[in-house]
Amino acid sequence: YQGSTFTISNGGSWSNVTGITIHNTQVWVYNAHHVTLDKIRVIVEDARIGSGVGATSIRANSTWCTVKNSYFYTKNNGGSSSLVMAWADYSTFDNNTVVGEGDVGNLIYLTTYNVDFPVDVIPNCHNNITNNRMYGPSKDAQICWMLVISGQDTLLQNNTMIYTGSGIKNQWVDPSWYGGDAVPVGNTYIGNKMYGGCGMEVSSNSIAYDNIVEGTVTLNSNITFYNNVAKSLGYIKGGSSTLYNNTIENCFVKFDNHIIHDNIFESVSIDGICGKSIDLSI
Repeated sequence: YQGSTFTISNGGSWSNVTGITIHNTQVWVYNAHHVTLDKIRVIVEDARIGSGVGATSIRANSTWCTVKNSYFYTKNNGGSSSLVMAWADYSTFDNNTVVGEGDVGNLIYLTTYNVDFPVDVIPNCHNNITNNRMYGPSKDAQICWMLVISGQDTLLQNNTMIYTGSGIKNQWVDPSWYGGDAVPVGNTYIGNKMYGGCGMEVSSNSIAYDNIVEGTVTLNSNITFYNNVAKSLGYIKGGSSTLYNNTIENCFVKFDNHIIHDNIFESVSIDGICGKSIDLSI
């Protein structure tokens, strides 16, 4: 299929789309529920598809939608994201392959930008991003991150990323926007494998374990972080995190009131606050 858009709207809820190939066409699931895209191929190459919204996007208060067993290839589309949730809840991206080449944006992106939602709504909650394979461009690009999240209660499990640039990141938002609720918190990171130097940022009030990170890990506040292997722990940004049973080459601890025990470090630097407590048992 090739056209301007391929859209499933509310009237198409409970639809199953299987085995279709879509070329240089924007794919939307818009304000629909219980939609499944299975074994589809979305190829975007040398065309400005998805500007501001993503080439394939589950959006506008869509719920219980699943994209699985599918292939997404994006090449030189002007920097737009490949596979997006934009105010989608209780939805799943599972067992997909997402490839970016040349001038592309984020590969998987849970975003609050360019979608309208009520001020009392926290968008992008209770979603699962699992068992996906992501391959970034051959060169690090500032506009291309592997997996970017917003919202709450996201499960990121068993995803594999190969990229020299940024891996898992929080979407940037000003803390004053949306009453502060768009800042990602309370998420779970399990068994992700990040190769090529890409790193992982863990959102506040979250848990992360059994991850392998060849780049740098950044922890926000109130994190439980255990059984991970990482090249570097760049920062622990806020207080009251617990780290144990990790293997980390280089560790930089910033701020205060952390409990860090039974880890293997090659080097440790501490930049704390006088009078505060860091329990560092190696």
